[in-house]
Amino acid sequence: MSDKCGQLFVHDEEGAGTPTHKHRDAIIARVIHDLKSENGNMLKRLGRCMGLLQVAAEIEAVDQICESECERCRESILSDFDNPPFKNAPIGWISPGVKYLKRRI
Repeated sequence: MSDKCGQLFVHDEEGAGTPTHKHRDAIIARVIHDLKSENGNMLKRLGRCMGLLQVAAEIEAVDQICESECERCRESILSDFDNPPFKNAPIGWISPGVKYLKRRI
């Protein structure tokens, strides 16, 4: 995987290209590896991993929407993705990831 101007590219036997559903698990494995790594700044690692997970979530969401073309399905996916990090989240809390996905799908 590499990134060029903020765009993620996956390199495989077919060459370099944008990630698809077949790369989703590899992206998540990369995130787990990066989080376990003790090299570098923790905030940089977290930021990079959050970006990779957003790409994986976008791939999954687009894949699910393609299976059933409906607005209700889209809202269901977005609500599944909206999990607050704390038990007592403020009313109306929307995660940054949901805002990102709403723009992308």
